[in-house]
Amino acid sequence: MAKPLLDRNLPGQRPAASPQQGSRLWPAPIWLRRGSPALIDLGFLGGFWLLYFWPLLVRQEYLIPYDIIEQHYMFQAFVHRSLVAGQAPWWTPHILGGYPLTADPLTMLFYPPALAMHALAWREVLLPYLYLEWLAALHVLWAAAGTYLLARSLTGSRAGAVLAALTYAFGAFFAMHLPHLSALAGLSWLPWIVLAFRRALRERSLFWIGLAALAFGMMALAGHALTLLQTGYLLGGLTLLASWFHSPGARAPHAALAIPDRSLDQSMEVAEPPGDSQPATRAGTSWGQPSWLATLRVHGSILLMGLVVLALGTALAMIQLLPSWELSVRTERANFPYEEAVVSSIQPHWLVTMALPNFFATDGPAPYWGSGDPAETNLYAGLLP
Repeated sequence: MAKPLLDRNLPGQRPAASPQQGSRLWPAPIWLRRGSPALIDLGFLGGFWLLYFWPLLVRQEYLIPYDIIEQHYMFQAFVHRSLVAGQAPWWTPHILGGYPLTADPLTMLFYPPALAMHALAWREVLLPYLYLEWLAALHVLWAAAGTYLLARSLTGSRAGAVLAALTYAFGAFFAMHLPHLSALAGLSWLPWIVLAFRRALRERSLFWIGLAALAFGMMALAGHALTLLQTGYLLGGLTLLASWFHSPGARAPHAALAIPDRSLDQSMEVAEPPGDSQPATRAGTSWGQPSWLATLRVHGSILLMGLVVLALGTALAMIQLLPSWELSVRTERANFPYEEAVVSSIQPHWLVTMALPNFFATDGPAPYWGSGDPAETNLYAGLLP
């Protein structure tokens, strides 16, 4: 549009706002403008979560069955009764001749969300079972929120991030493992760990390193050893991949592993050859190639960040890990043979459940004719993925 030849405003007078510009006189805070799409998406996920758990938490038509009643509730009920009575729940006389409750990670004795649950129910002598169901359901919501933010940071797509959150938090895996409170709680921290660790790699920030370690420690305190071990493998693998992708001559890193940090880029800058002469060599390294010292510094910084996250996160959970380690060497699993350990490893025919979740039980769970436990073997991710 052409600029008017004459300005009708007096010197020093603020131009009159048009109706289209009226809303710009008091703009919303920048954090609100940038975060409003995410808030809308997270609100949608929260509404879906409420609808998903409405019959369970609000109408209370169902109970979460199996392990959460037979194991987790029994542990939490004893812990709650002990705390209300002002006693330390380190030991219970109600299992065999006595049992070191503090050494069993499935008790979630030092897990902050579980402690918050006991604090909210401090007026109740007997812990209401509904509180434990709320604890499980809130971890599903936490997993959905973390997956959304992780997928959004990786792809930039709102629709893709929402789909990823729905797939991870409300797919067959989480639905099948709803009775397994420790595994569910631990896996809800997985997207938060990866999100914070990726930000730590990208920004070389102590803040994000600390958050990644904190999330890893929370996963450890949730009490599912296998989840913790596999997440440790994942962090180690991501660290090695990030280091390899930033090696001299390596292929350009994928966006998910790229570390566009200026300090890293500067350390890998190529030195220009002196003058217009041919590239010369200096200390065994040719001009035009990154020096071995700069390369070592890049790899060292990446590997150190991964090591710090694992070490610091483990240290935060030592109050649970040390007694659990001491107990584990006195159980039957100390001599667990490899043949029994791999019994539930994935079988090729289980891949059918990726597309047909009820292939081995078309009429419900009772006539299940496939091998393994359906909670461990079902791979269905949803209709859209």
